[in-house]
Amino acid sequence: MQKFTEADRPIVLHDFRYGVEPDDSLFSLTPPAGCGLEEKRLDAAEPPRPTGQDLVGILGVWADLADGAFPAACGQWSHVGQGVKPGDPDRPICWWKNPDADTF
Repeated sequence: MQKFTEADRPIVLHDFRYGVEPDDSLFSLTPPAGCGLEEKRLDAAEPPRPTGQDLVGILGVWADLADGAFPAACGQWSHVGQGVKPGDPDRPICWWKNPDADTF
């Protein structure tokens, strides 16, 4: 068993087996029984636009990974939430403008 630490969080790796040939079925591209293929086409000229809910979700994941605090910066959104904890009603953390809107 080996232990590593990343950002003061222990990661434990165990049950390693060496010299074992993996089963070819692990690398099959055939979907399991009952599953099918869904084909989607995206127009590269009109990429999907992130929504406010997308930002909220991303910031929530980021805060979970950073001991519950928001990051110092967040891409192309206006972000002022460094160190703010989720649920703090007295501090805004970000704002953004939808491409089709005149206000933030």
